[in-house]
Amino acid sequence: MLRLYQPRFYAGLGAVEDFHDELIRFAYERQIESDGSNTAYYLECLQGIAEGRDSENLHVKVAIEATSEKISGRDIRAAYKDLGLDASKNHEDDNILGIFNSRIADAPKQEPDMRRALKIIGQDRSSEKILTVASQGNIIPVCRDVITHRSLCCSCHQL
Repeated sequence: MLRLYQPRFYAGLGAVEDFHDELIRFAYERQIESDGSNTAYYLECLQGIAEGRDSENLHVKVAIEATSEKISGRDIRAAYKDLGLDASKNHEDDNILGIFNSRIADAPKQEPDMRRALKIIGQDRSSEKILTVASQGNIIPVCRDVITHRSLCCSCHQL
């Protein structure tokens, strides 16, 4: 089934199916170098080619990229889905954080996975606010105080 998507992945890297794995890696690296703002797309192309070829060499490259904090378009869409959001819509940071807090309040055992998803979304959006919450070990502390003490929250101005 994945084979149907491979021509798009090769085209995305400016490559053809006949290219050796090393040439695919080279094409990926040149795309990143010349158009870094589309890294997520190029990494998704590399992932698709690696899976379609079942290439250990390309799987290793994908794993190396993942450890260097690069995220693919596939990762971004999955992160939004994990939070129950549509990745194609424009969401405000506060809306994303509210949904995140709601989800982990309802399912605390899911918190590590939800934080991972939130971090990916924060990276994609270059949102310091989201990345800060994703890296914290608890729900936004100020808002938790609001719920607990029923006082005015100084940062979100809610009761």
